[in-house]
Amino acid sequence: MSSTITVKPNQSMEDLVIQGTGSLEAAIQFSTDNGVSISYIPEVGTTYQVSDAAIALGDKDNLNYLVQNGIVIGTLGSAPPVILGFRVILYPYLRAVKNPVDAAIHPVTLGYWDFILKGFDTEFVAVYGLGADNYLSHPNPIGYLCGSSTIAGDIPGIKISETPALMSDWATGVIWHVPFDALSSGGPYVVVQSAQFVDGSAFTMDFKDEHGNEAIASPFVILDGHSQAVVDSLASFIIIELVSSDTVTATLRVKRVHAVAASPDWATINMFFIDEATGGTPDPDDPANPDKTIVTVGPGAHKFGVLAQYVYSDGVTTLGYSMMEVVVEV
Repeated sequence: MSSTITVKPNQSMEDLVIQGTGSLEAAIQFSTDNGVSISYIPEVGTTYQVSDAAIALGDKDNLNYLVQNGIVIGTLGSAPPVILGFRVILYPYLRAVKNPVDAAIHPVTLGYWDFILKGFDTEFVAVYGLGADNYLSHPNPIGYLCGSSTIAGDIPGIKISETPALMSDWATGVIWHVPFDALSSGGPYVVVQSAQFVDGSAFTMDFKDEHGNEAIASPFVILDGHSQAVVDSLASFIIIELVSSDTVTATLRVKRVHAVAASPDWATINMFFIDEATGGTPDPDDPANPDKTIVTVGPGAHKFGVLAQYVYSDGVTTLGYSMMEVVVEV
């Protein structure tokens, strides 16, 4: 009489055949009935048919012995250990580009500098999506200066929407306006920070995903003082590489990279690891390189960041910081 058999842990298809019919003589019939190869590794919990034809090819005495003694055959052995890996799950990397709508209009005519913060292609990563109620703080303080003049205030003109900004907004870009006024109209540059300029630690561009992971993206933007051109969009880029791993920990190489500034006025850029990257050790393959650090972490979410300080050409004056963070899942 036909029946069914459900896969138990560590059972191969051969084990199922013997368990259900008493003999491997029924293997071809069993495989044909269920449309699977005898070499296939069945998934635990899957149910297969044991037809009358398969039972007839089996060994009734062996089958009765297995049933009467409650014997379960499982010859696959223990499952192989799971070796840890990682993936980037939150990396809201942004760049500033001029708004093509106003590109030809002088700031004094338009009344403001107009640029867009945008996440380009794979540079902006949010695997779990951004929370519906998490977006740039409003109002978002910024600092902008020209020469020795510094102003701190809210973003004027078009601000971040009062309704939650979706991840798609960052794919297309979010418009920022910086007003043209007497304090920012005389020098060659207008420097924009997405943080309170009087307090370099008060970053406000904090992205949070649906799993509660947070990462800051705060580029340092330099605008041309007399046109709508974006001279530079400065921020460190973070690269994560897997060095080695086992079933308990993963060893990662965290690298910080920064492009050369377009203007020689900001030729000196000092970078500092932050978050979990501060607990790393020198890379044994490149121990003298301060831009690489090795960290060993366990399963879960881990945040690594880089703070970059921009020094004016006089070697003394510092013009603020950019900040970038990345969250990886091990």
